[in-house]
Amino acid sequence: GVAAELWDGINRITVVHDGSVVIPAGCCYFGILALDDSTVTASGCRYPLNKAPLRRNHPYAVSNEVVGESAFVTVSGCAVVTVSYS
Repeated sequence: GVAAELWDGINRITVVHDGSVVIPAGCCYFGILALDDSTVTASGCRYPLNKAPLRRNHPYAVSNEVVGESAFVTVSGCAVVTVSYS
């Protein structure tokens, strides 16, 4: 239940617990990694997800791209969203 974000000027890593994150255009790639069993919806991206089950031991949402002005990721459960701006 702790809010956490790491930012080094190039990469941003955000823990999302039952919430949403907006990823602006201009980033190179983003990925979603489940910390617990989670359900994820991602829109505005090259590979959209609609209530997709993500499992910690099956990381298939690790590389995506923003295709519009921004992408929106909603997590039910707990996941890490990584964004690269390089």
